[in-house]
Amino acid sequence: YEGICQDDGSCTCSHGALGSLCEIKPLGDGQCNPFFNTAPDRYDGGDCCVATCSKANCGVGGMDFAFDQSLSRNGTGFPYCKDPLMVPITIILETEIESLNTGTSFESYTVEVVCEKAPLRVALDPSIVGTLNETLYVEDKEGSCLLSFIGIQSWSGLNISYQILDGLDSSADSVVLLHEETTIAADGVFAWPALYSQCLKETLAGTIDPRHLYTGSYQDQAFARLSNELPKNANCSSDEEYWIERYALVALSTAEEAPDNWIRSSDHCLWPRVTCDGSRVVEFTYDGYTKGALKGSLAPEFTLLRHLERLDVFGNEFSQSSVPSEIGTMSALKTFILSDSALSGALPSEVGNLSSLEFLELALNALSGSIPSEVGKLSALTDLWLYHNALSGALPSEVGNLNALAQMWLYNNALSGTIPSEVGNLGVMTEWFLQNNALSGAVPSEVGNMSALTLLSLRNNALSGAVPSEVGNM
Repeated sequence: YEGICQDDGSCTCSHGALGSLCEIKPLGDGQCNPFFNTAPDRYDGGDCCVATCSKANCGVGGMDFAFDQSLSRNGTGFPYCKDPLMVPITIILETEIESLNTGTSFESYTVEVVCEKAPLRVALDPSIVGTLNETLYVEDKEGSCLLSFIGIQSWSGLNISYQILDGLDSSADSVVLLHEETTIAADGVFAWPALYSQCLKETLAGTIDPRHLYTGSYQDQAFARLSNELPKNANCSSDEEYWIERYALVALSTAEEAPDNWIRSSDHCLWPRVTCDGSRVVEFTYDGYTKGALKGSLAPEFTLLRHLERLDVFGNEFSQSSVPSEIGTMSALKTFILSDSALSGALPSEVGNLSSLEFLELALNALSGSIPSEVGKLSALTDLWLYHNALSGALPSEVGNLNALAQMWLYNNALSGTIPSEVGNLGVMTEWFLQNNALSGAVPSEVGNMSALTLLSLRNNALSGAVPSEVGNM
């Protein structure tokens, strides 16, 4: 280890190595030795990280630079932690001082972080102001920690506000863990919550908006539940889809106000409401009429269930919920039922991306806006039930492309304009209900091409002209 041995056999050792031939590594003595801070040497026998150092003197005197300043006296800390099992926490201080008399005794104040152990204790110069950053490494899923400010002289005019990030300041994936809005002008102790599982954050990085974490939102509560299921330093990247589906289901449960708790600690394929094919969720159902109406909100995270073939949820009272645009990502969906659930807003155009969809029922809601023309792309659709809403605008001519359509129930809306002649292409449609709308103009003669039609209702509209003779062909 860079020791030098003489011809007489004596050796001058370097880096604290011991032994007649410098063969004994100074590992596990409580002080981090950068030379042995490598994976083969277990990061100096654990001395370089707070969670693995086992001596009473761990980290003492280990800091001579912190928060962008040289320290007047060495503090406690672990500036050389490289262990990949440790996770970064970044503290950002914004400091300013109104006045500081150089002849006063206010030469420093102490910033201390204590978790299970003390990863940081340093004395800072109050005359150094501005944005001051420091990153420390702690154990995965570290429990509640305390951030303390000690020795602030209230007469000095020193004001500090801070932000704590779960991650590196330079990383786009960093999450605000704790942000104290109130300016600190005196000593204080502030707690922050337990950290979430690092592997879960990495696995769901593209699934959950990190701005939701540590906020108490339903997304945060769902994430916290999953994090609690995992041990420290778990490996959950081997089945990313499993964790995405599990998060989606827990988010649904957390957002709604259900009459019963259907989330379990078992495999989610065994949960109520859920049916799986193998290990993937393919059906999600809930009958609010018999089991009690769900309230709260409909979490758009259900669209993360990418293998879902049947969504059958009805008889609920979701508040301020709509059909999310992300619905277009559910390419396996064949049955989409969200009827009588107090949904509002527009039917998104992305519904046209549901290439496998056969049954669409969003009836008995408060949907508004027009029926998107993209509906005409649903070549497998057999049933279109949008009755009892507040849909307006014209019936798009693209519905004539729905060659498999058997039932179109659009009654009790506010549809206007004329009936498009392209409906004559719907040769297998058997039931067509358009009553109680605001349709105008003549009934197109092409309806005579709808040879399979057995039920037709156009009453209570503003249609004009004669009934076309071609209806005799039906």
